[in-house]
Amino acid sequence: MACRLNSGVVGGELDNSRLNAVRGRLELSDGRLILLELTGDLHGQLAGRHVRFTVAPKQADSTSDADLPHGFTLRQAGEVGTVSLLNRNVPRCSIEEFLEFKRRGESPPVDVVPHLYVEWYGPNGRVVVELNDPAIACVGPNDAGRSALIPLAVPVTTEGGPPSVTEIGVEDVMSMFTKAAKRSWDEVIPGIDLKTKQMYEQWDEMFSGEKDVPMLSMFDPPLELRNADELSGDEADEVLDDLLDRLEKIHVSFDICEHFSSQDAYRLLVEKILPVDRIYPKIAETGHTMMYSTFDYCDQCLAEYDLDEVP
Repeated sequence: MACRLNSGVVGGELDNSRLNAVRGRLELSDGRLILLELTGDLHGQLAGRHVRFTVAPKQADSTSDADLPHGFTLRQAGEVGTVSLLNRNVPRCSIEEFLEFKRRGESPPVDVVPHLYVEWYGPNGRVVVELNDPAIACVGPNDAGRSALIPLAVPVTTEGGPPSVTEIGVEDVMSMFTKAAKRSWDEVIPGIDLKTKQMYEQWDEMFSGEKDVPMLSMFDPPLELRNADELSGDEADEVLDDLLDRLEKIHVSFDICEHFSSQDAYRLLVEKILPVDRIYPKIAETGHTMMYSTFDYCDQCLAEYDLDEVP
């Protein structure tokens, strides 16, 4: 049986900007956060995107500790299930009226609204969140190259006509996150214990990316990088193993596919990842790990992935 968290979720974000990795968080109506660290990918118009969403107050019923299953962990690591944003028929009438329409063999009046379905498999088994008519936008670079919210076209209902496609206003979505960021966690959750407060503050910093630093600055002593073209055979294996050990100490994981040699993997790290990527400097305190894979850069892996996606 799935654990369903529908009524308590008031918003959140999902980031699939890297292949085979989805991280994000769900915000509960009592102010708590559920952190998601999942393997797999989003699909459809959500594939490869970083999206934020919020729901109307009528869906945001209050949530207490008792509403979460006993032993439910606020940090969910596991695998992505089905995640989709599709049309859904929502009756405009009460349940009693709906059943009466069905009894008479008639079709009840419905609204066609966007429906966000999020499923994953983690430490508490199968977990499902279903949200009707969410305001949703994707995060992308603005004209200045900085992160900004961009409207995501989703199907909505038009009065007296069939569903059309419109854009959700950016300000409607952004207001939730802006206000939440300015409030102290003491205000959001009165009586919050210091340890939980510090954990949530670190999550805020990590997701915002505002305090990220160049990855190369995390190494002490500094890395002494070699020219990949000068390496081969056993020497390449040794140099790569040393670098992977150093990466592990700053909570960076690097998976190597069968198509990449040690020399290829080392070249990728020193030429395309380490010089340009940034990392949250307190990542070790959060227990989070940044995950990289040669899969993202391997033409053969990507071709095999595309074939797997063909129905």
